[in-house]
Amino acid sequence: HPTDSAAPLGAEMRPLPPLLGLLPCAVVANYEIFTQRYSADPAPLVTGGRMYITTSHDLANNTGWNMRDYNCLSSDDLVNWRDEGIVFSMDTVRWANLAWAQQVVEAPNGTFLMAFPGMGGNFSWSYPGGVGIASSTSPAGPFVDQLGKAIMPGDDPTLFVDKRTGEVHLCSNLNGPNCGILAADLKSWTVPP
Repeated sequence: HPTDSAAPLGAEMRPLPPLLGLLPCAVVANYEIFTQRYSADPAPLVTGGRMYITTSHDLANNTGWNMRDYNCLSSDDLVNWRDEGIVFSMDTVRWANLAWAQQVVEAPNGTFLMAFPGMGGNFSWSYPGGVGIASSTSPAGPFVDQLGKAIMPGDDPTLFVDKRTGEVHLCSNLNGPNCGILAADLKSWTVPP
C-alpha cells in the first residue's frame, strides 16, 4: 500500500526487488563435529575463548528418548573439536533418571551451572519430576547435583545471568513460563519483585 499507517506521513512504500537471484540455490551444512555418541539438545557456551557444547546423550538401539547422561565437546576455532566426554550422569541423581534438554551458564563467581529436567523417577506427562541444578568448576564438568531433588517444578529449563546485577535467573515450562532468581547457595529460588 502506498500509504501504510506504519510509514511516516508522505513516505511511499515501494516493493523490494526480487532477491532470489542474489541468493545461492541451496545452502547445505554437512560438517559433522561429533559422531562418537548419539546426541541431541545442543546448548552452547563461550568462555575463556573456547566454545563448549553440552548435549544430551541418546543411548543406542532404543526406540524412544532414553537419555541418561550429558556429553560435552569444545573448540577454540570451531573447526577442530575435542570430546570432553560424559560431564554429568543421572546415575549420580537419586530423584530422576532421564537426562533431557539442559542449559549451562557461567555464574558470576566463576562456577558453571547446569539446569536439567529431572525426568523419570516419578515422571508422568502431566507432572514431570522438576528442574535440578548441577554445578562444576569447569564447563567440561564433572557436574554435581546440588540439592538432591528438584529445585523448581516444570521441565525444559534454561538459565541466564543478568550481567548488571549478577543474578542468575532460572526458568522452566510449567504449562507456561515459570521463572525466578536462583539463590547463591543453589538451594532455592525466588520470584523477582
